[in-house]
Amino acid sequence: MDVEKYRNFIDNYDNEEVLGKYFENKMSVINEYKSKSKEGTNQKSNRIRRFEILKELIK
Repeated sequence: MDVEKYRNFIDNYDNEEVLGKYFENKMSVINEYKSKSKEGTNQKSNRIRRFEILKELIK
């Protein structure tokens, strides 16, 4: 279920160990998401990439 995957991501955002269990092969894109969330939050390219990563995580 997409909502459940999103919820797992949001609820465990700061706990990489738990995120690794839910998103086993996706930690590199999760780390990219976190990086893009911290830098240049007003940049359109960063917002678009974060959206793309979220779509990839909840597929």
